[in-house]
Amino acid sequence: MITGLPIFAHACVVDRPGYHERYSDVYEDKWQLCRSAYQILIERAVKFVRSIGGTKLIVHVEKTGRKEDKKIQDYHDVLRTQGMEFDASRSAIYSPVEGDELASFVTKKVIFQTKESRLMQLADIVLYPVIKGGYDSEYPPYNLLMDNKLIVDAHVENVSTMGVKYYCFPRP
Repeated sequence: MITGLPIFAHACVVDRPGYHERYSDVYEDKWQLCRSAYQILIERAVKFVRSIGGTKLIVHVEKTGRKEDKKIQDYHDVLRTQGMEFDASRSAIYSPVEGDELASFVTKKVIFQTKESRLMQLADIVLYPVIKGGYDSEYPPYNLLMDNKLIVDAHVENVSTMGVKYYCFPRP
């Protein structure tokens, strides 16, 4: 069923122990992790959309709670108006997209959906192999998705700036 779908899986997967080791002295607010992952994912998705001829990117997110959903919409709004919030000199190697261009490719509102949504259920099924692939590139479901070109990495030349981001993962 999954391999017959017209999808491209994209993600920013965070290794929590690696994140805490790297940033525990920098950020006290655990939502900094979510904000960083959100910005990275949306920006890379915009780069991909732009590379295939451009269209509006509609962001769907699973509902978590009123306060958390508001924070995610706020991240989205800041990203569209100000661009990436990362240090410009350190992030230059990733060729960041400017805020005005992000705004031209991303719709204003995030669409929040419940776990009962078929789209969210599908996302969960596809996301796990993408996550697991960051730890084990021989994981069969990950390879099935890659072989069928369902992960964005199979479609981009520069995975380090446009592909799935494995954030704070242990280096091999």
